[in-house]
Amino acid sequence: MSRLGGWRWWALAVAIGLVATVGVAWGATGRESNRRPEPPARLASARLEYYLALGASEAVGFQPGPHGRGERTDQGYANDLTAMERDRFAGLSLVDLGCPGITATVAFFGGGRCGYPAGSEIRQAELFIREHRSSTVLVTVDLGFNDLLPCLRKNVINQPCVGLALKRLSAVLPPIVAAIRAAGGPDLQVVGVEHNDPYLGDYLAGGSKRAFAEASLGVVSRLNAVLSSAYTQAGVLAADVPAAFATDDYLMVPLPGHGLVPADVATICQLSWMCGGQRARPNIHPNAAGYKVIAKALAAALANQPTASTRPSDGG
Repeated sequence: MSRLGGWRWWALAVAIGLVATVGVAWGATGRESNRRPEPPARLASARLEYYLALGASEAVGFQPGPHGRGERTDQGYANDLTAMERDRFAGLSLVDLGCPGITATVAFFGGGRCGYPAGSEIRQAELFIREHRSSTVLVTVDLGFNDLLPCLRKNVINQPCVGLALKRLSAVLPPIVAAIRAAGGPDLQVVGVEHNDPYLGDYLAGGSKRAFAEASLGVVSRLNAVLSSAYTQAGVLAADVPAAFATDDYLMVPLPGHGLVPADVATICQLSWMCGGQRARPNIHPNAAGYKVIAKALAAALANQPTASTRPSDGG
């Protein structure tokens, strides 16, 4: 069990209106190879062997397949970031524990459609990190968007639902990051992922859908404020994906076939499946170009990651 003692897990469950009992089977997931001591100049790159991607569908590169159904791909931001970071850390290997559709609460306590031997996605991540503690492990955490999905059905924003979802997220996300940090120690590199607003693609439909698209900006902004606060509390940075997607940029720009539209709408059309394309049916997930943009935002956050000496303790 992590430094979040059993009573703290119980207290957290009560705080967000849940009663969860997670049975954890701490099985082996792998072992480290023996190496001769490396010269100091090579030690950093030799020790960073694994990149652990945590989260939901975007963490596994979800995109619509040839028949329009969503599926995992090897063109997600985790794949792109792995390739980018090999410039600094030769031999970096991706371990992806993401689960499409998972919420932050389910990722922490368990349940949902993805089975993890350790009981939950976060417990599985803790186990993996502890079994590779002598390695420097990079972790990305991409949770929160799915917690809001029930509040944004049929182009209608359920504001009381949004408020409750964000309250629960603000309660569960800091302990998630603290658990990961505790498993890996102060030198573990952890980066959170803020979110773009895919619903901006509905702007093109006009009428009530356009009104929904414009109103969704406020909801996603509130989500990102919760994410930013939680990651700051845990002493890690978050990738500024909204800025990378030009979110809240209202400058009118040309979009082929649609005339002048706000820049954030044009960008979501270019970087996601929301505005059709070869697979026609709108889909909230980024396309390959969009995932590369997210990977670059993550790489930028990594480059500015605080050192262990400047981070706050796990208590916040």
